[in-house]
Amino acid sequence: MKKNREKNGEKKRSSHRFKALDAVIILLVLTAVVGVYFRYNIFDLFSKNKDMQDYYVSFSIEDVRYTTPNYINIGDRVYYSDGEELGVLVAESEDMSNLALSVTPASELFLNDDGTMEEVFYPNNESRVNAKGRMQCRGTYTAEGGFLVNGSNYLSSGQSLSVHTETVTVTIEIQNIEAVN
Repeated sequence: MKKNREKNGEKKRSSHRFKALDAVIILLVLTAVVGVYFRYNIFDLFSKNKDMQDYYVSFSIEDVRYTTPNYINIGDRVYYSDGEELGVLVAESEDMSNLALSVTPASELFLNDDGTMEEVFYPNNESRVNAKGRMQCRGTYTAEGGFLVNGSNYLSSGQSLSVHTETVTVTIEIQNIEAVN
């Protein structure tokens, strides 16, 4: 019967056995999977992001139109001018749980005839105002004492930044950076 199959062009099928080449292919696939895992999961343990914590960054906005604070709300995302996220707006203080900014009338300094400086305030918050706010950022302090937002952008008290939300672009001055308790 075996001779009949060979005459008809049929060959006996050999069972597939596990060979050395199969083992090499499986090891290469496993190595690739482990490499991808380490690249995207373990890498963060050794990178700049490992010590990041949440911080409150207090800021002030000087001399803006009185309507500008109406466009800034709790929960708005704040971005650097290049589009990278800086943080999320939170209540300006624990007492003001539903307001993102506290507002005071803006002022200007004028020189009197006698040579003294006089501060004049804009009337009734109806033209120009100053505002104070707070945002929650993710960052870390460096060994030198500098604060890095998102592990890469330096931030310090007194620094001025042009930032924007989805609705408004303003220049803020950083007042204080403190850890979230």
